[in-house]
Amino acid sequence: MKTFARPVAFVLSALIALALAACNFGPSAEEIIRDGISERMDQLSDPQSQAYQDMVNSLSGAEGIDELGLDANEVVDSLFGELTYEIGDIEVDDEAGTATAQVSVTCKSLTDVTTRFLTSALGDMGSLIGTSTQEDMLTQAGDLFMDALEQTDPQQTDLELSCTEGEENVWTLDESATNAIASALIGTQQQ
Repeated sequence: MKTFARPVAFVLSALIALALAACNFGPSAEEIIRDGISERMDQLSDPQSQAYQDMVNSLSGAEGIDELGLDANEVVDSLFGELTYEIGDIEVDDEAGTATAQVSVTCKSLTDVTTRFLTSALGDMGSLIGTSTQEDMLTQAGDLFMDALEQTDPQQTDLELSCTEGEENVWTLDESATNAIASALIGTQQQ
């Protein structure tokens, strides 16, 4: 009996070891960080997300938007509609509870849009002075802004985002990472 039990025990222990190796005991820190960054970036281009709606609402309340005849939804959609990102390497320091994620963001730069708009407006609006009403000039400026927005090509910016681990394996982007993403979207950190 003992001779028969040993091979069975060996086979069972091997099967248990294989089964345990296949079990997922939860996502790794890298997976949690990758998923968290993806979720945040996806919200910027998803018209159904709260972050997207917040941008539209903020822009809707911005001074001058109505006078220019701009629609906040159209502006945000044109600005972030082509937003893409790629998450590269994520280095985790388990002891320190910190991580660094390499992220490449491709989007239109608000700085580039504004530069294109101002260049166009200086030429076109000069010819309208004295021949058009202020309302016509504002409408023309709004049209020029939308043209500049649509004609601006997305640019790639490479970011290094710092993350910190909190309680219960919850990872958050550091303030510097949030600022880096905002700078990439505005266009002040082009590379």
